[in-house]
Amino acid sequence: MTTRPTAEDYARAIVMACRFTGNGPMQMALGAGRSRARVVAFAALKTAFPQAVFEHIARRVGFASAPSGKSAGMIAATALCGARLAQWWRDEWVGEIVGVLVGEDTGARAA
Repeated sequence: MTTRPTAEDYARAIVMACRFTGNGPMQMALGAGRSRARVVAFAALKTAFPQAVFEHIARRVGFASAPSGKSAGMIAATALCGARLAQWWRDEWVGEIVGVLVGEDTGARAA
């Protein structure tokens, strides 16, 4: 298994998360407002690639550093904690995305 997600991994995670949550992939990619999909994609990528740097994953799914000095990784982790307590959160969504990412890794990349 690779230790860092590829651009294709990010794209798959973002598109799947958008389908599950009903967010638009383009709006999410452009960083427009809050996005449930952004948090779901972050959670899935963080789970599938535990050795990857949180900050890098957070930035690539659209989290930005705050003017107050909070890093994108800290903002993403805070958003994830809050999302897991929300009624809309589904662990199954994260599991499905991780399954696709890990399944791809063990199949195509291992060959």
